Amino acid sequence: MQVITNAACAGVYGPNVVIGSVICTATTGGRGTCQGDSGGPLDIGTGANRQQIGVTSFVHSSGCQRGQPAGFVRVTSFNAWIRQRL
Repeated sequence: MQVITNAACAGVYGPNVVIGSVICTATTGGRGTCQGDSGGPLDIGTGANRQQIGVTSFVHSSGCQRGQPAGFVRVTSFNAWIRQRL
């Protein structure tokens, strides 16, 4: 999956949905998240260098195979909250 700009994503979902704490990915070629994937990770890197940067949040209402962006909650936006609970 390829991360896209929030501006491009907001063109689909609107600026009230795509806020600073959101990461969006392109879902070309029928690859991406789908209903039921909520809560799953968005990782970058490989092997021991893998790092979670997002948590699956939303897909387009027309379905996950339609080529619309998928939305993830940006983990770094909640670092303080996460660390308080560790």
